[in-house]
Amino acid sequence: MGLSKDYEYSQADLDNRANQLNPEHDEYQGKD
Repeated sequence: MGLSKDYEYSQADLDNRANQLNPEHDEYQGKD
């Protein structure tokens, strides 16, 4: 099964989406 590939893609997709929706979230974490 291609779970590993799907998982990696999902992770990147989620990260990218989260960054687009909350671009400041990453900054907050880094500043903290």
